[in-house]
Amino acid sequence: MANANQIERIISDIKILDYYGKLQILEKLVRLLKSPGPIEAGKKHSLLELEGLGEEIWKDINVDEYIDQERNSWD
Repeated sequence: MANANQIERIISDIKILDYYGKLQILEKLVRLLKSPGPIEAGKKHSLLELEGLGEEIWKDINVDEYIDQERNSWD
């Protein structure tokens, strides 16, 4: 992953290009971003990766009481 200094150097290099040079850079970036990366190219994920996600929301809630309230609201 590029750090902020690398990105700033790249931007500085791009600034000195003429209009058509900047346009070529933009076209290449668009092509690069449209092509599938390693994640989009088929990396499988497990549902277990979601374990613990949002647990802070439930921190102060009694789950059994919550479920009872929800079930009672169905009637």
